[in-house]
Parts: sequence; C-alpha cells; structure tokens
Amino acid sequence: MALLSRRTLLIATALSAAPIPAWARGFSRGAFTHGVASGDPLAEAVILWTRFAPDGDGGIGWEVSDDEAFGQVVSRGEARASARNDYCVKVDAHGLSPGRRYFYRFLSASGPSPTGRTLTAPRTGAQRLSVALFSCANLAWGYFHAYGDAAARDDIDLVLHVGDYIYELERGAYPSAANAVASRMIEPPHETIALNDYNQRYASYHADPDLLELRRLKPICAVWDDHEIADNSWRDGALNHQSNEGAYADRVAAAAKAYFDWLPIRAPARRGPRLYRALDWGDLARILLLDTRFIGRDRQLDYRELARRLTEDGADRPALVAEYRRGLDDPRRSMLGAAQERWLNQTLAASKRRGQTWQIMAQQVVVGDQFAPPELTRMLRPDASSSTRNYITGGVTMSALGLPANLDAWAGYPAARTRLLEAYAAYASNAIVL
Repeated sequence: MALLSRRTLLIATALSAAPIPAWARGFSRGAFTHGVASGDPLAEAVILWTRFAPDGDGGIGWEVSDDEAFGQVVSRGEARASARNDYCVKVDAHGLSPGRRYFYRFLSASGPSPTGRTLTAPRTGAQRLSVALFSCANLAWGYFHAYGDAAARDDIDLVLHVGDYIYELERGAYPSAANAVASRMIEPPHETIALNDYNQRYASYHADPDLLELRRLKPICAVWDDHEIADNSWRDGALNHQSNEGAYADRVAAAAKAYFDWLPIRAPARRGPRLYRALDWGDLARILLLDTRFIGRDRQLDYRELARRLTEDGADRPALVAEYRRGLDDPRRSMLGAAQERWLNQTLAASKRRGQTWQIMAQQVVVGDQFAPPELTRMLRPDASSSTRNYITGGVTMSALGLPANLDAWAGYPAARTRLLEAYAAYASNAIVL
C-alpha cells in the first residue's frame, strides 16, 4: 500500500502542534476523522469538505490561503458539523481568484485539520488541462495505488471520477471471500440499503490513505454509476434491489444523501437526485458530467428470453433476432432522459458559442460497439464463476448474431446513442467522450 509521504507526515505533525488562531478558540472541540477534500472548482469558488466528530455543538471554522503557513488568508468562514449529515461538513468558499492554487484547512478548538491544496478554474484563456480519470474502485479487490500515484503528480489539475466510487454489495459477494484482500475490510458487512449503511461504507473507503491523499491534494468532480445505489440500477428499479429491501425510492434517497454528504461536490439547485452538471475551464474546455445511470435511464434489456427461444426446435433464428432488434431500436428507450438530453444540447451549444475548444463528456458506460469474439471463451479460467462464464459465453453467442455483447452500455440503447452522437455533431466543437 502506498503510504503518505514523509513530507506529508512532517507537515501533519507540525500542524497538529500549530497554535490555534485566536478567532478559532471559541469553536467546538473534537476530531477531524477523514481528512479534507475539495471539488467542483469554479473561477472564484471551490467546495471544501471535511468530517468532524464534535465534543460540543459542532461549530468549526475554515480558511483558504495563498501560502501553506496561512499568513495570507484570502477567505474564511464558519460551518457546523451535524449528525444530520453524518458530521460531514461542506462549504462553498467564494472570493477566490481564477486559475490559482490555494491551501485550505478547517479549524476547531482542538486544533486544525490537515492542510489541503486545491485549484480554481481559469475564467478566460487557459492553454492546458490535465485530468486523472477514475472509475470502478472496489476496496476489497485490492489497493488504491492509482489514487496515490495521481496525488503525487504535480501536472494533474483535476480528478474526474465517473462512478462506482463505492460498491454496495455485501462482503464475499464481489469479490468472493477467497479473492478479497484480507486487510481491505468493508463496513457494514451486509449490503448497503439504509442511510446509515451507505454512510458506514463511505467511512470504510475513506480509511484508505491513498484516497485520502488524492482528496487532500486534488479538486474532484464526481458523478455516480450504479454501485453508489445498487447494481444495474435504472430510473425505477435495480437488478440488485428486491421488494423485501423496502421502497426503491427510499433507497435512492438514502444513497443520494450519503453521496452528496461525503463527496466534495455542489448539491443540486433543486431537491431530488439530479447530479448532471457542467464546469468550465476558461475558454479551453467545458466539462459535462452526465448521469447515464439513474435520472432518465429506461430499464436495461436482457437476452434471457431470446436465448431460450433460440434453443427451441425449429427456431427461426433470423426472425427472432429481427424481432429482438426492433425492441432494442425502439426510439422511446432513453439513457439520459428527455430533460437531460435537452440540457446536453443547450450546454454544448452554449460552449460552442463561447468559443471553447473542447467539450469533455465524463460519463459511465462505453459508447462504441462491443462485440465478443469466439476466442474470448478460451480466456476463461477453469475456476471462473458460473455468472462470469454465462456472461462471456452469452456475449459471444449474441455477437455472432450481430447483437451487442453488452446491453448495459450505449449499444443497448441505440436510438439514444444516435441522438447523443447527433448532438455532438450539431452542437459541439470538439467532443471528447470519457
């Protein structure tokens, strides 16, 4: 496991012994339990985050400075840690200058938090933007070396996390108990369903030193995939949500609250789990964070019934495939939803009018076609699980029929994908899809 650098540890030690500024002495005593983070940078503002376990009323302070010693404080304020937000604290620090690096920290009567470093977006100009792209971070599978490597690189401006920041599954499900790394224990041991479950899962992920260091040193822009809610989720349900687990809407509300509390991102302007949004990087780029998973996605199709009918005696395979293709191509099926599609078109067009060179689409699933060649089955290990074996062999079978290997991607929503590509062609200058 990558450890915090010696320099970082020395700084943390020095800060723990640093004198408390006079204006902070009236704040609550307590402990900063999960470091600090920043995210969603604008030209004059950035979100700052921490988690504080108070011994009193939860009142703490925050400040942003030009220098690491906080001799030139440019913005400061007060905040409160509350059980309602699992003691997570977020502030929108305004009054900053565009395109500048800053240091930030939180303050309590017990002492300061670790010092973080962040960056505001440029207002105009901008010659470069370097991003680190992450997804699918399953704690129990292994170590987060990539987070630590990105944190250590000075040339990375911004972190984009496009989903599966956590996994909601119970211990031993994925990975299996045999494949899980023993020291990477997730809490709670059961599947996350209620708000407290999701909060515990985020807390266990944020015990990882590489993730803490990435959040401390780089501003993060994040958007969810399915495992922040439940595996294979869509607008009105999820494959991994059963009726005995309560109402799906209640689960989404719990998952969304925990996500917004623990991630250093701006809350939506209106109530509800709207997460899609855009951020500008001067005249260089507009970053669009899309929600392809929940807000507007229709239920995914599957191949089970088609596979059964294809094995029947006398099955007319071309006719069955053509019938299935008609349902797959239904133009009413949506990945983004009508409201998000309209927003996408308008946001791309506004970026082009402004003269921004690039439009960067940060989203969750593969846009291109995916086909599985017959040779893929030879790569299966002898001890591969039945679900893995069925997934691979099913993909090979359907690919041979000219159908997508993976329906849980844009190829499973071909009419919606056509609308997406037409929007890029009509409204964008130079579209990059991540």
